Amino acid sequence: MCFLVWFPKCLHWPFCPGVFIAILAFVAAAVTFREEPGKKEKAVWLLVFFGLMFAEVWMMSKDRDLNDAARDKSEKELAAQFDKIGVGITTTIQNSDKQFAATMESAAGIRRQVSKSLSISMGGDSYCYFDASIFGAPGKQEIGIFPVHVGTLGVPDLNYRITRTDRTTMLTKKGYQPLCVEVKENRPIVSFPITGDNLYFEVSYSTANGIWEEELRMRKVKDEWERAIRAGRLREGSIEVKQLFHSPRYPIFTEGPYQGGIDWVPR
Repeated sequence: MCFLVWFPKCLHWPFCPGVFIAILAFVAAAVTFREEPGKKEKAVWLLVFFGLMFAEVWMMSKDRDLNDAARDKSEKELAAQFDKIGVGITTTIQNSDKQFAATMESAAGIRRQVSKSLSISMGGDSYCYFDASIFGAPGKQEIGIFPVHVGTLGVPDLNYRITRTDRTTMLTKKGYQPLCVEVKENRPIVSFPITGDNLYFEVSYSTANGIWEEELRMRKVKDEWERAIRAGRLREGSIEVKQLFHSPRYPIFTEGPYQGGIDWVPR
């Protein structure tokens, strides 16, 4: 066995293709030195030649089978590795998609929370409008105008401009109130002298949650002051009316262009 270790690798079993060809070539060269061999000897050499040729074809087939088996095994292992890599890539993409979706959902939740917090800080759906009342001693009475809060949240940054329009010379008063909230007693923030039986006011004001316009009408009916109010928020060039009412005895027009029978400024 130790002696065989020193043999070339192709001389170890199974032989490499070509070994039997080499033996066949050697035998053929040796036969050429035979002078006039007999028929039996020729038959023996032919059998030897055919045997070596068959052995070579058999060894080549065996080597081909081994190579095909090794190649099939390698292709299967390579395909399995590619499948594993493909599954890994697919899993990575799916996990990435899940993480992205979770991130987007978290961001959307944060945006909703921020939007909600911002809406709350700006007053949400709450709003203010202006109303009026008569105060003062007889002969020295004035009309006082005050903000009225509607909703559950305070409305910050109330900037207002109130203009009396029933006179030839308009009278405007401006002001600011940090927060409009519900109060137990409405106190006037501006006042105007009473002259005549019709008092018309236009109020333009802004808050943190919008820009507003209002018409405030006061009419004296049988020694009692009746009022009508129309207030709304400006939205894309139109007014979203939030307050629209009048006192029961406020004069109603049955004809003409006036909305609801009230002498509002046409819009």
